Amino acid sequence: MGKSVLKITFLLVFIFSFAFPQEVKVIGEGTIKNGPKVLILDDGTWKEKPKEIFNIPIGNSYYEGPADAKVTIIEWMDYQ
Repeated sequence: MGKSVLKITFLLVFIFSFAFPQEVKVIGEGTIKNGPKVLILDDGTWKEKPKEIFNIPIGNSYYEGPADAKVTIIEWMDYQ
């Protein structure tokens, strides 16, 4: 009975290890030969770095064009 309990325990541990995977940590960044930026993971693999989208509030500043434009160019000047 002792060996069968041990086998069942190992089987359950093996099954539950896939049910609750550990989170992989990012240990660095790099660039692939053809250009895209990647994140290097601690398990030796990599994945593409997500594109950064910046949301810059313009408040009640003057603007030209539609308010829901896909691209907004913001120009800032400091006249000191």
